[in-house]
Amino acid sequence: MANTTNFNWETPDDTDLVKDGAAAIRTLGNSIDTSFVDLKGGTTGQILSKASDTDLDYTWIANDQGDITEVQAGTGISVASGTGPIPVVTNTVATEFDAKGDLVVGTGSDTFDRLAVGTDGYTLVADSAETTGLKWQAPASSSGPAFRAFGQTSNQSVTADTWTKVQFNAESFDTDNCYDPTTNFRFTANKAGYYFFNTGVLAIAETGKYVQTTIYKNGSVYDRGVRVGATDNEGLSQQGALIYLNGTSDYVEVFCIINAGSVSEAFVRVNEVCYFEGIWIRS
Repeated sequence: MANTTNFNWETPDDTDLVKDGAAAIRTLGNSIDTSFVDLKGGTTGQILSKASDTDLDYTWIANDQGDITEVQAGTGISVASGTGPIPVVTNTVATEFDAKGDLVVGTGSDTFDRLAVGTDGYTLVADSAETTGLKWQAPASSSGPAFRAFGQTSNQSVTADTWTKVQFNAESFDTDNCYDPTTNFRFTANKAGYYFFNTGVLAIAETGKYVQTTIYKNGSVYDRGVRVGATDNEGLSQQGALIYLNGTSDYVEVFCIINAGSVSEAFVRVNEVCYFEGIWIRS
């Protein structure tokens, strides 16, 4: 008798007698029946699974082998249901968003938080003091105070050879109400930064004498103008200066001196020749 190649089942030879062939066929059938016995049984929906490494060793099992049996949540993921057949996996980063314009930013190693959208027009800046390392803030202003004061009404009488504060007692404009035209006649900045000031004073002075303006900061000389000789009993002194002011307590004034002479010294209060003006340049 011959045997099959794969499972070694006995089969009749070509030379076997009929009676021997029948016995061989019966033996083959029994071998097949025995080998496939594990295929018998099972219920609707079950599938075959290998029971061991032995050939044709199977068992019927439930059709759930494709189900997810465990889900581990990594950074930014949460799992509402850990096992199948349909696990619910949620992107926890996405759940941080609950309003238009929200941002999710890192707060440390493998941690994050929601940063709500800022006020219209605000800018996002780095700030290590914040949990998120970022914050919304109003953009730095690109403009600051500007003013122009001038002398008005009667001339301001002064004492010769004496530094005297010029009383610019009227204003063309004063964007932030920083100049005092009634009491101290000074500009007090409400915003820190560099300012440019310009001033001019026409003084009644004897011909050959001089007139000189000086810009004071916080009551002390900051910048002296050029001495101008008087002609026809008048002298016009002008100057400009770039000054840094702290935006709180720093103030600027204009003083002027008229060299002694025989005429009655005074500052001429006319808009175009007795003025004090300034503007914020930059922080």
